[in-house]
Amino acid sequence: MKAIFTQLPLSNTLWVFVLACIVHLALFGGGFWQEEYLPNSYDESRYVYYGQEIRAGRGMHAPGYDDKPTAYVMPLFPLLIAAVGPDSLVKIRLAQLVISGLVAVVTFWIARHLYGEKIGWLAVLALLANLGWLRQPGYILTEPLFILLMTAAIGIIIYRPESWRWLAAAGALMGLAWLTRGAAFGALVFLFLYLWWRAGFIKTFMTGTIMLLVISPWIIRNYRAFDAFVPVSTQSGNVVAGAYNDEVYKNPWGDGWINPDELYKGEVSEDFFNDEIRYNQFLAEKGREWILENPEKLPKLMTAHFFGFIRPWPKITRSGVELAYELLSWSVGMLLLVYSLWITYKTHDQAMLLMWLVTLGGFLTHMVFFAIPRYRLPYSPFFAILQAVALWQLYKQYIQKKTLVEAKPLQVS
Repeated sequence: MKAIFTQLPLSNTLWVFVLACIVHLALFGGGFWQEEYLPNSYDESRYVYYGQEIRAGRGMHAPGYDDKPTAYVMPLFPLLIAAVGPDSLVKIRLAQLVISGLVAVVTFWIARHLYGEKIGWLAVLALLANLGWLRQPGYILTEPLFILLMTAAIGIIIYRPESWRWLAAAGALMGLAWLTRGAAFGALVFLFLYLWWRAGFIKTFMTGTIMLLVISPWIIRNYRAFDAFVPVSTQSGNVVAGAYNDEVYKNPWGDGWINPDELYKGEVSEDFFNDEIRYNQFLAEKGREWILENPEKLPKLMTAHFFGFIRPWPKITRSGVELAYELLSWSVGMLLLVYSLWITYKTHDQAMLLMWLVTLGGFLTHMVFFAIPRYRLPYSPFFAILQAVALWQLYKQYIQKKTLVEAKPLQVS
């Protein structure tokens, strides 16, 4: 493990970290230092509340119920908030700023290890051109921590799929990622399929076992609290029912999600509604029923969910210039990704194949469990690496073409 650090110039690593932090802060400006929630006070305040409860030694309890445990969110992010200090939003944002700086460093390390220093820097620049990723440290949400853990785990599998020790570390990181966001499942399925192909069943089984050992305390805690098996969280039914119902389908190009409490709370008693496990199962069943009864509506809804990546931009951009940049960079980025897919096909590059599998898992998860798009899976670092490879290939082709033109002999008639 020591070898990888001795091979990486510390000066470059430090510059990547500092540059990422500066660009993050420049985008947010003074808003970063304000003691107020920026995009979504409901979600942000909930995470801070859980952090305060953990810091006070009371554990995770439903808001307003000191004696009622909850599994509505995964525990690692509230634990981070409790550690850095839930009394200050600026402290939490600074912690997330450091985490996002580390995401840029890990992205640089992966690209540099695979394709060299220049593509490493191109990947960092592509990442810093992504406004969706740059906004994350200013929001008190799980994305920065989750993306760091998943990116590091995937990077290890790319770097040393044959090493037992490295795979053990990857399994631990994947477990921590799962404890940050239940949405890890979408990427983990493809990640384990790739690992099985590269490393075989035994090493894949070992990696998965370590991941399960990491999340087992959370499962045991939930079983004791609810007398039920809750491996992820109790908001899965909320997400499914919120994305699949007739109200959403009436305007799938709108927000793409509706609060299911507004639709279904009246169908159950108050006691049932306050039973976190039973109500979550009830909502999950409502979502499944809608899917099974309306298969003809799914193509339109899935298309709307796919374009949910760009739908919220007019709401969160601060100016027309920022919105225009977001649309332009997204369009150029998609073209580069299409070209990188062609490069993957022509070269059979295994690392690029893994990046595509993971991002495909992210896309599918986004489309199926769509709520409010927040770049929830580790698209951004691997999109940046794929785009950097495409940019470098285009540059090489340009240089080769220019050299051929300059070397062409003068034709004298």
